[in-house]
Amino acid sequence: MLSLVIFTTMIGIHKLTDYMPHLTFDYALWVSAVAIFCLAPVQDPNKPLSVGEVRHYRKVARGMLLIQIAILVIIQIIMQNSIISELLFFSAVPYKLLAIQLILGEIKNKAISRKNA
Repeated sequence: MLSLVIFTTMIGIHKLTDYMPHLTFDYALWVSAVAIFCLAPVQDPNKPLSVGEVRHYRKVARGMLLIQIAILVIIQIIMQNSIISELLFFSAVPYKLLAIQLILGEIKNKAISRKNA
């Protein structure tokens, strides 16, 4: 349901901007990328991660994120006036969903830790 709301909102934003290609795609993509960079990985109380696992998964998540964002930016710059640049606007949806999931996971973990304290 949340993904449908985000996707519908993005379609509305895209129509409001008169189908112009965006070099920055969408500001929410950059905010989401920062949230993912800072929060990943989020542990679950039922399966806690060791310190080594947290370091490893954080390094992997950050590396993958930086590579993916770099690829999106390069494609956007190369294909500025094509339909592909228009479609790249919608490539931010998974990043937004992941950022929301990470934030909700952090909130849940803090609520559980307060309840147990």
